[in-house]
Amino acid sequence: MTVKYRVSCFDSELIVKQMEEECKSKFQLGIQHGKNPLGFGNKIAVFDNEEEAVQSANQFCHFYTKAKESGYQFKSIHFVKKDKPEILIADVLHRAWTDEEIEALLGRTTMQ
Repeated sequence: MTVKYRVSCFDSELIVKQMEEECKSKFQLGIQHGKNPLGFGNKIAVFDNEEEAVQSANQFCHFYTKAKESGYQFKSIHFVKKDKPEILIADVLHRAWTDEEIEALLGRTTMQ
């Protein structure tokens, strides 16, 4: 694996790694906590091309910043906050979000 891109995001780092699989490259987006820089981190998603992986890393960091400011935490494959619906990470990665859309999603009413 070769690291192609890194971006700091709060106390973590998002890393895009190139992986060679069956004669073609895939690009893995992962998150690694700053307190464990020698760890392998956790895989968030895999992409077919580097550009999409880098774009998703930046999108994730932007969304993560807004989510943290709104009291959400990143857990496994979701953003979670007490009394709010979970937000699936895959939904965040595969779409370009405006600040207004993010704020509307994070400010949703409590679960019924």
